[in-house]
This record gives sequence, structure tokens and C-alpha cells, in this order.
Amino acid sequence: MRLTLFIVILFFAAGCKPSLNNEEMRAVFTFRDLSWSGISRTRGTAQITTGQASQATLPTGYREVSVLTSDDDGFDATSPVLKMSHGGARCGINQTTIAAKIADCGYTMWNGKENGIGGESNWFLVIRTSGGKEIWQDSATGLIWSENLYLGGGAEPIPNDAADWCHAVGYSDNDPNTICNATVNNPYINTSYCVESNSVGARLIPKLSTENWAAGRYDERKGYMGFNSSGSNPRVRWRLPTRADWLQADIDGSRFVLPNFLSHFFWTATVNSTDRTKALTYSTLSPTALTPFALTSALIYPLERWKDTAWIRCVGQVIE
Repeated sequence: MRLTLFIVILFFAAGCKPSLNNEEMRAVFTFRDLSWSGISRTRGTAQITTGQASQATLPTGYREVSVLTSDDDGFDATSPVLKMSHGGARCGINQTTIAAKIADCGYTMWNGKENGIGGESNWFLVIRTSGGKEIWQDSATGLIWSENLYLGGGAEPIPNDAADWCHAVGYSDNDPNTICNATVNNPYINTSYCVESNSVGARLIPKLSTENWAAGRYDERKGYMGFNSSGSNPRVRWRLPTRADWLQADIDGSRFVLPNFLSHFFWTATVNSTDRTKALTYSTLSPTALTPFALTSALIYPLERWKDTAWIRCVGQVIE
């Protein structure tokens, strides 16, 4: 099974598409065969799949009882987790495919096995702009993660009229709570940071002044890519990440890879089911940060959809 799994991983890494349909693939491979185990391990230890973790004796370097000095959240500099360093030459700008952009960036990679202590995946740098903005791809999901769309400064990360949830998610449909569709709250009801069309396919207006989606112009924090990309850039369908997107990315090591990431709230596209006037945020605040909520790192926390503000990062799917 290990040899078969290795061949399959190489097959996908090479950009090949399997001839098997989804049902046939499920019959051959399951999640446990293709996902790395989250059992604590020593950094650099060869990763095993969830299925391989069912063996009677775990490989050397794996443990079921935590080591207090090493099996941590990776936040502090004392953690054994190695974080990605950022900065460097402009790359990945003029290539027509994601694979070619990654190659132009010298296959810059954050290696989950070598740098993490769990089931982290490999992350590849796709674009670094001349302004230092970086776009990364999670190899486990294939999703593209934009740069932080941080716009403001001072105590509030983004001005109050810019980063409410309504604009972050691009919501322009009926709102039973009369929040996103209330003119007093949302005078620019058809504007969005990430998603370009609403639920009925009508084109939205970009909230970033640097963008013109109809003309195929996109901000550098998105690597100049979007659904209507022009020139050499591949097409990418951007959206606001869901709670599940953030949690999967966290498992894959996003907190150790993405730039301008720590010590913030980021909006998710997921509404709070117990109070639908709120939506969930993903927090990367320090576990020791003094906040009104006594927040810890990688915590999901609900905020008011209109009154509260949070930062924004878009997640994208490459359109093939």
C-alpha cells in the first residue's frame, strides 16, 4: 500500500489527472490512505498516513503522550516548528500556469515533514510581487491563498466601513436579519472583496479600488489573478474562506507559512448558527495576548456581521 500511495502522490505532484472517476477513486483510495496522521511527531520524522497509524507499534519519532517541551501549537519562537521566512526577489509574475509560476519562484517550499510536528502539508510559493506580496498554494488541497487584504492602520486593522462581513463575503441576497441588505448598513450592497458574482450570477463590484474585474484587473495581493484574468495570468475563482477552509489550512500548516498572518482576526464565510447576526472569525492571536475575549491561537470566534470588523484573506480555486 505504501508503494501504491507513493506512486499516486507522485502522479498528482506531476500535475497528472487520473483516468478514474470519483466513485472509482473512492473504491481504491480513502481519506485514511491519503491524509497525513496528526499524531505528535518529532520534526523531520517521515510522515505516515492516518491508515498507517493504525499499526500496533508506531514508528520511531511518533508518540501518543505529549512531550511538554515540544508538542505545542508552534506559535512561540521556542517551539520546534520552523516558520517560513519571507522576502526576496520578484517571481511568478509572467507565467501562464500555476506550475510555471512555482517553477519561476525556484520551487520555494515550506516542507511539512521537515518543518512541522504533525500532519502538515507542503506549501509552494506561487507569486512574489515587486511590492513583496506573496501568494501560496497548499499542496494538500490545491487551494491558492491570497495575501492579507489589510488596508488600515492603528488600533483597528481595517476601517469600520471596509471590513464588515457583508463586504468580506460579498453578500447581496435577502437577509432575514436585515443586516447586509439594509441600505443604512450597506450602501454599497453589491460590492465584494473576494467573490466576483452573487448567488444568481450577477457581477459584483470590487471593494478594492485597485481592481476592475470586468477589465480583468486584479490587485497584487491576489497575485493579479482572478476569474476574468487577462494576459498571462491563469484564472482563479476567489472567495472568502469558510470555517472548514481555515481549519484544514491550519492542519496543513498555514500559520507557519502565510505572511502577515499572526495576531489577527480573519473573517470566515460561515454564519454562527446560534445567532445569525454573527459570523465566525478565525483568530491567529497569540495565546498570551491580552484581549477582551482571552483568545488563544487558531480559535474560531463569532463577531457581529456588520458592527464588528476583521481582516480578510481570499482563497482561490484555479479554473482549468
